[in-house]
Amino acid sequence: MGQSSDLTWMSPERGLWVATRSGEHAGVVERRDGVYHARNAHGRAMGSFDELDAARSEVAGRRDRGSSSGGVITRVLWAVNAVAVACALALAFVLFR
Repeated sequence: MGQSSDLTWMSPERGLWVATRSGEHAGVVERRDGVYHARNAHGRAMGSFDELDAARSEVAGRRDRGSSSGGVITRVLWAVNAVAVACALALAFVLFR
């Protein structure tokens, strides 16, 4: 299907476009119900678009966002949850001794 930035696009079947970058899976665009749905390399939804080019641009533009910043955010949220659980357990221990 062609190149977009450093992505290579293939269309293995009607309504499905698969992107690769340096031989690695980079994302997909799928057409359902007349709308183009973009997903990143991890299968997470990136958005729905009226035009194929807009969906492909979204996949191409999300080069590192999903893996680096998303990973940091996830780790911070896990840490916040761990602290909340520890506080709840400490409070329960004090209240119910």
